[in-house]
Amino acid sequence: MRYYKWLICGAVVLALAAGGVRIASINKVFPSPENKVYREGETFHYKGLEAKAGEVEIYNREEIKVAYPGIDMEDEVLENGQTEEVTYIVANVEISNKTENTISMGKTGVAQWILEAGLYANGADYTSFLSLNPSYSRTFYAGDTKTIKIVFTIRNEYMTKRELEETPLKVVYSYYPSKNYIYYEGKS
Repeated sequence: MRYYKWLICGAVVLALAAGGVRIASINKVFPSPENKVYREGETFHYKGLEAKAGEVEIYNREEIKVAYPGIDMEDEVLENGQTEEVTYIVANVEISNKTENTISMGKTGVAQWILEAGLYANGADYTSFLSLNPSYSRTFYAGDTKTIKIVFTIRNEYMTKRELEETPLKVVYSYYPSKNYIYYEGKS
């Protein structure tokens, strides 16, 4: 009986070793792609469109109402009746269709991009996004150029406006097969 136990254990170890060698050889032949990083002013391609990373703007609630008077905001009311304090990050991206064809982004578009700030991340604030981009659609006709304002929010309990201004920010537009993002250097 002991002989069979040792035989089974040996077969399992051999199978694990063979699997490990196989994984190592696959990773050597097909290394993971490198992240693609773009900075303000640089041009990149997204779903067949040419995009140019613009500046990032950081506001508190009062400042964004002054900068964008027509903005709609979802106010999160706390249990004590006060409005939750958040910081608004507006990423500007110019998107152009340089082809002779109409290009549709399909089910996803720039409103699904993610902001990463330090250890925190958040998707776009869709209500604010639509109010700043009322004519936005995921369809770009030949020759179209649109400046899109993507609005993100981060709660002040996670990061204050000052911390966000000093922290490098990443606006991620693709995680697979490589992580592609616009990188904004924080101000020290």
